[in-house]
Amino acid sequence: EHHSGSDAQHGRWIQFRKIS
Repeated sequence: EHHSGSDAQHGRWIQFRKIS
């Protein structure tokens, strides 16, 4: 998986994983 300038979305995913 590759993302270009999609750090915001990735950060949200990380937070989601942290919460769950």
